[in-house]
Amino acid sequence: MTDVIKKDGRRERFDEEKLKASIMAAAREAGVMNRRWVKDVIENVSASAIAFSRGKKEVEAKKLREMILSDLDKLEVKIADAWRDFDKKEK
Repeated sequence: MTDVIKKDGRRERFDEEKLKASIMAAAREAGVMNRRWVKDVIENVSASAIAFSRGKKEVEAKKLREMILSDLDKLEVKIADAWRDFDKKEK
């Protein structure tokens, strides 16, 4: 299993369910309410994240985030923007 290295150096196991919940929260925040579409976006982005981290012992959270946002930009920019807005609030 892959560890995600946070910017403060902490390590967490890659958690697909956490990723899916984060995308769902961003979709709600963005007002994207088509459940089928959101589910498809979540599945596509999750699959990409899993493929990105597969075979790696560790991956930096920043790199994983960039990959996720890149995919979201291609699939549903409103969700990507909501994710970025949340990130700004957290800083």
